[in-house]
Amino acid sequence: MDPYIADPIVIPGWSFGDRLRKARVMRGLDQRALARILDVSPGAIGQWETDLTRPRNIAEIARKVQEACRVPAWWLLDIEPINVESTADELAAARGRRREPSPLTV
Repeated sequence: MDPYIADPIVIPGWSFGDRLRKARVMRGLDQRALARILDVSPGAIGQWETDLTRPRNIAEIARKVQEACRVPAWWLLDIEPINVESTADELAAARGRRREPSPLTV
């Protein structure tokens, strides 16, 4: 029996620190530069990237990283973005009626 076939497939997860590091490096920033942008210490960036700690105000930090590194905050936080239109459709379907189109949609 081949030992490689018997092992289940494993999909590694990325932590907040992994994603922060990836975003920073992708934009060509070092830890000091990102720390200046986020108004935190370089040590804080290092601790976040190694998952020793997480920011107290993680949503605000994610928003600032989004602006600085051009990555979506939802990706950094490892959450799914909300599609307001499809969510409204799903709610209307669950209630058994058709949702009227939003006046903002064409």
